[in-house]
Amino acid sequence: MLLGSPDFLIPARRARLPRYLAGRTAAGQPINEYAIGVDVFERPKSFDPKTGAVVRAEIRRLRQSLLNYYAGKGAAESVIVELTARSYVPVLRQAGVRHAADWKRRSHAVTPRTWVKRTAGLAALAGVGVGIGGPLANAENRPAYRQATGKGRMQPVFSRARNA
Repeated sequence: MLLGSPDFLIPARRARLPRYLAGRTAAGQPINEYAIGVDVFERPKSFDPKTGAVVRAEIRRLRQSLLNYYAGKGAAESVIVELTARSYVPVLRQAGVRHAADWKRRSHAVTPRTWVKRTAGLAALAGVGVGIGGPLANAENRPAYRQATGKGRMQPVFSRARNA
């Protein structure tokens, strides 16, 4: 058992979290940030997960503790417990076996190189939009529009002659 291992040492407060997650997952009950805050960390019923970051912080610390354990003393374990990103549901997997979801997530990961390509593409698209939108938005000032509509010449907004 992971929590009973002398090599996996976490504070008592954080040790309640994996027990709670495992129990809710085994019972098929939904797990959300509010329930964890109220049930595990004894927050009041008025707890707002958007303003209180205790659950996210403790989940992040638990993920890091699991990673450290399996990278060190727990490397010989045959079953690995994972808390995937953006999820509070623990996943058990056999050591050395990757899930198909992990491969899919990695293939869509944004690396610095893809970020630069996407940013350059969006900038070019925005430039084209401005280049097309500018003249179209100002169609009334174009000579062809004035000639077709018979509106004649535009009048200046500011007169050069000063009214004294």
